[in-house]
Amino acid sequence: MAKKHREKITLFPFLDIMTSTMGTLLLVLISTTLFSAAQETKKVYLKIKAEQKGEGAKTPYFIVCEEERIVILPFKMAVPVDQLDAENSFFLDFTNRLDRARQYIIFAVRPNGIESFKKARRLAEDLNIDIGYEPVEQGWQIEIEKSLEKEYGAPQK
Repeated sequence: MAKKHREKITLFPFLDIMTSTMGTLLLVLISTTLFSAAQETKKVYLKIKAEQKGEGAKTPYFIVCEEERIVILPFKMAVPVDQLDAENSFFLDFTNRLDRARQYIIFAVRPNGIESFKKARRLAEDLNIDIGYEPVEQGWQIEIEKSLEKEYGAPQK
């Protein structure tokens, strides 16, 4: 009986291809990560318009909640969290002058600003002001469009 000669199957070419593919994908992943980390701060423009038209329309005022302070837009007035409920606080003066029938507050909450948001929200709710809130990324630079800044004056009494 003659022995059958079988060819051995080797997987080395397949492993070479898999290793090359994994190396290429790893290079793409690392370069994408480094590129996104090196990008400059993203600017976010808040587009503001009334929820409704007519008599019931309300204008939002934005307050950015950060770690140790809040920033009232468009005035760019920063108020430390420990002074939110102080007697001469800009925040209390601002909220007391809001026209509750025509104006409301939207809080833009950063990840490190949750505690300042809770305190400011509690104060606004105690004054029966309509509020909303939106989470925003830590690195976003929030600005109101220049054309809209003219529409804002001091809150009307």
